[in-house]
Amino acid sequence: MNVEIKLQYCDAPQRDAVAWLIPGNSAQAWLAELSTWQVSLVAAKLLIVGRADDSENNAGLLVIVDGKPTISARCQRYGRVGERIYLPVEGQLWPEVPEQQLSTWLPSAKSTYVWHPTLGLLSIEPQQVLSVSDLMAPLPPSTTAWDRAEPGVAPNRRLVSIRSHAPPTFEQILENGRDDIGSQVDEPDSLPPHPAERSALGRAGGAILGPAIGAIQKLVGALQTGKGRPSALLEKLRHWAEHQMQRHSESLQAERNKALARLVEMLDKNPDEGLKHALPLAGEGQHRGMAPPSSQLARRNVDFRLGGWGGGRAADPWDASAYHDKLLQRYRSLANRELNLGRYRRAAYIFAELLGDVRSAAQALEQGTFYNEAAILYEKRLSSPYEAARCYEAGGLWADAITILERLCAFEKVGDLYSKLNDRDHAAQAYERAIEREIGQGDYLDAARLLEYRLEDPQRAYSLLVESWPLHPQAMPCMKEAFRLLARHHWNDEAARQVRELPRSQWASPVPVVEQLASVAREYPIAEVRALAADQTRSLAGKHLPIAVGADRCALADAVRKLVPEDRLLARDAQRY
Repeated sequence: MNVEIKLQYCDAPQRDAVAWLIPGNSAQAWLAELSTWQVSLVAAKLLIVGRADDSENNAGLLVIVDGKPTISARCQRYGRVGERIYLPVEGQLWPEVPEQQLSTWLPSAKSTYVWHPTLGLLSIEPQQVLSVSDLMAPLPPSTTAWDRAEPGVAPNRRLVSIRSHAPPTFEQILENGRDDIGSQVDEPDSLPPHPAERSALGRAGGAILGPAIGAIQKLVGALQTGKGRPSALLEKLRHWAEHQMQRHSESLQAERNKALARLVEMLDKNPDEGLKHALPLAGEGQHRGMAPPSSQLARRNVDFRLGGWGGGRAADPWDASAYHDKLLQRYRSLANRELNLGRYRRAAYIFAELLGDVRSAAQALEQGTFYNEAAILYEKRLSSPYEAARCYEAGGLWADAITILERLCAFEKVGDLYSKLNDRDHAAQAYERAIEREIGQGDYLDAARLLEYRLEDPQRAYSLLVESWPLHPQAMPCMKEAFRLLARHHWNDEAARQVRELPRSQWASPVPVVEQLASVAREYPIAEVRALAADQTRSLAGKHLPIAVGADRCALADAVRKLVPEDRLLARDAQRY
């Protein structure tokens, strides 16, 4: 007789835990779990359950160890039936079989058996029982030869340009701003009706009445254009049509005010659904003709359409002046809410489509690191090329930024971006153009800075600074910067030579030369040059002091005093002189 024995789940444990199953098929995961058990694992027996290709839920490692380890929640407790069968502590054999009888039914007297709820009864041979050290044993040596590789084609490691493959259009940018606005409700294309609102038939009648009255007015006007005086009947018909049209306009505006009131309420209670019917306060933008007047706020496609607000449909302009402030307040509040939630595209949609605030929309996109879209708004909609270039640069689209900056003649920034692209030739050309521009504008100081720090040509920078002496308007600051450059590059011999040559400069007044020499005497880092400059200062000042008058005399005396500021007697004599 054959008896089929099954493993059933019980709510209460049926036996004590003597082994624990760690799910998974990775030795690394098993060791990570064992390292937290806080028991001795020297005598632990490890049984691998399942195959390497089994899922993590089925495969695992059964650890038989003495004591009560501190296990994680992912481990499963196993008990023992007889001497060699391990099964979950909540597992019960059905039908029940005595342990002695169950052991006699097992095919091998030396194997250990694990009864897994999914894999069934598994047999573990004695040579398959592992220890913890077996999990850390080195892998067997590979027989694959790794010294016969053939060189392939090396990729180009030089990055010369980063450019967007296909810049998004205006429509695509605002399309991404839709997100999930109003996605949870899918109702007819109108706001819920107000209890006091007219029936659908009345609204339909109003929609038909307006065009009919308009047609009557056109007919009366055509009849009155004929020769002769209009008849009394036509006059009455004209007055009647004007009166009916006025009543219709008032009724239509009343219905529209009700719809706007419902919109304000829905923006408070269900903003996502309300935004689907939101009326743009900036108008419809580009549109195709005029639509028949309606008192319903139709459902809008909540897209970010930079090509023109409204999506190119027929326009139905509304007079929302009575609710303008309320709608403006709620739109602003919703836009700020989206910014606080980190939903920058939706905030940009509200700013641009509903409020017509394109700059705030661009700033929202920039804040959300959507630099490409923000740059397109700055460039195409706001005519702010500098902001567009900044966004392109922040987004890594340096080639696009270079295109704009070249039009703006911002050649130094162009050179910086080419340097980031490791394109030294174009960077040098851009810096040369920037230097020419600065020299043309008379800014020798900035041109020298570019030569020294951007083109790394301090010799040209020094020559340009000296060239300004003594007639250029920037002669004094240029000469001061020239001595600083000499000090930075340790050209001390040239500094000493320049100190000797300065007194021979052709100046209308000796004061600038004396002040420059006094500055070198105080600031130059080499003592020999400072001492030489101090001697030249005293010599030149002493030569001109007897004939100097007024402010020149004060300036010459003060330059001598500054040579030794701690000498109080010198300061007193200079003041008396």
